[in-house]
Amino acid sequence: MRDRRPHEDDPAGWLGGHGAPGKATRSERIYRRATGTGTAIHPLAATDADPGGGEAPATEATSPADDPFGQHLVAREHPTLRVGATGPDVVELQEKLSRAGHACTPDGQFGPMTRAAVVAFQSAHGLAADGIVGPMTWGALDGAKAAPAPAATPPAATGGEAPPPAATTPASTPAATPASTGETTPASTSGPAGPANAGTAAGPAAGSDVRASLIAGGFADSGAYKPTGDGFVNAALDGELERLGARWGVDVRARPGTPEAASGGSPYAGDSAGKGVKSHPPWVKAFQNKLMGVAKWGDDERASQRIVEAFVRAWATHETGQLPPGVEQMAHQIGASEGNGQAENLGGYKGGSNWCAQASTSALIYGLYNRGLRFVDSTHSNKYVVEMGKQTNRYVAWYQKQASSGKVVGGAKAHTAQLEPGDIISVVNGGPAGPLSGHVATVVKHDGDSIVYISGNASGVVASEGAVRIEEVRREIPPPGYVWMAASNPKDRSQAPPGKYAPAESGVSWVVSVIKASALTKIQALADGAVAVEPADPAIERGPRLSEQCPDAPAHMVNDSASTAANG
Repeated sequence: MRDRRPHEDDPAGWLGGHGAPGKATRSERIYRRATGTGTAIHPLAATDADPGGGEAPATEATSPADDPFGQHLVAREHPTLRVGATGPDVVELQEKLSRAGHACTPDGQFGPMTRAAVVAFQSAHGLAADGIVGPMTWGALDGAKAAPAPAATPPAATGGEAPPPAATTPASTPAATPASTGETTPASTSGPAGPANAGTAAGPAAGSDVRASLIAGGFADSGAYKPTGDGFVNAALDGELERLGARWGVDVRARPGTPEAASGGSPYAGDSAGKGVKSHPPWVKAFQNKLMGVAKWGDDERASQRIVEAFVRAWATHETGQLPPGVEQMAHQIGASEGNGQAENLGGYKGGSNWCAQASTSALIYGLYNRGLRFVDSTHSNKYVVEMGKQTNRYVAWYQKQASSGKVVGGAKAHTAQLEPGDIISVVNGGPAGPLSGHVATVVKHDGDSIVYISGNASGVVASEGAVRIEEVRREIPPPGYVWMAASNPKDRSQAPPGKYAPAESGVSWVVSVIKASALTKIQALADGAVAVEPADPAIERGPRLSEQCPDAPAHMVNDSASTAANG
């Protein structure tokens, strides 16, 4: 992270996370793909999203065999459905998916399991697998042939959307519905390894359908870990963990507290030490390292990212009672790096640098929007690049207002300030990790001298390449007289005596600035154990989700897994 003092032509100063001054690098670069020409991110080549009135609605096309009285001749409009929809149209969708061989319970609730079935159907029929049921998907469902009758009844499960009835599960398709991925988050109990959902250890058989559901976000809220610390409560997810462990050569049954095989990646990759979280099983860090080092991702990499995400979501919610927007979005991008091309929309493009602040601020904006929350603006655009640029500018305006009213914590107060999940902090790290100007991260948990944070441009596994990683550091108070970013401070670590301008030890951090992003939203615990997230600052309003507002948003930045715990 280079010099981040505010510049005359860059009012955001270090918030842009870009280093060298310049207006264009503040928000535009975050939302433009890192190509040779810097061209804007293109809209998705094909989408089944609601066309907003531009595309004629599909009509009912029931076969005469299913409709002996000829009622199929009467055209009926199908609404566009997505996660969160309810009612008879959802029941019709679920019944048609089940008849087509993608089993789901016709309960009228479009939750993660229904979305996973939609994605599987879309993939099988050459449609954009976006989980949104528009005219093209309705048309394919209307014309789909019924699947063969089942040979056996799938295992029973409790919690969330109910498992599909036996009569709708085709014999040729494994029972692939996750056991605890419904509309509400089951109650949790403490254990030595972290969260454990009450019940629902049963799950579908491991196989390609489980992997497809995992990739589609169907297991986002099923990351509860056994109290014994050696696997997931959800049997299907645990089976996929076993498979992926074999794929990567990682012992996924090693319990938390097992010594790390390595301290991180290259000490010269990113701006952090890359230490694991002590209470996490070692595979969580190992999977992140594996993902960061793979240049081209396939289904195994995406499944590995989703399984780490599921664990982090459950762990964070169990430990703190909340899952702030910035944390949730960062977890959705975990393992992304400059080298694998998955971090571009957080600022981490190939050959880039100093994108930690971009990552935390962008993740906050994406995380809010994916929950149906956004910064208030006089106008909004349905073009992704335009809308995200506008939202970034509104964030900067909010930050400047906070700074002018003394609500951005700095100086000696920052050294000891209590940190809340979702706060955006600047830290100066010890050892060889990062420059003396610091590293920007999003707080996941703060307890005493322990800080767990998740950040972009963190330690990667390839020299000079940063990545998105969750890690734990030990907090220290800087020595008396220390002033962050003072003009007289050395610019290079080689010129700085250990312990005077940065901690002497790797994995130790000084907190030098705190942006109270946690104050943007309020968390309300519900009776069923779920958590609702509402605006808590006049700068935030409710609105459509990112996928609804901007149909051209990059698919990997959209998070429509519809976590009840996350989305209220």
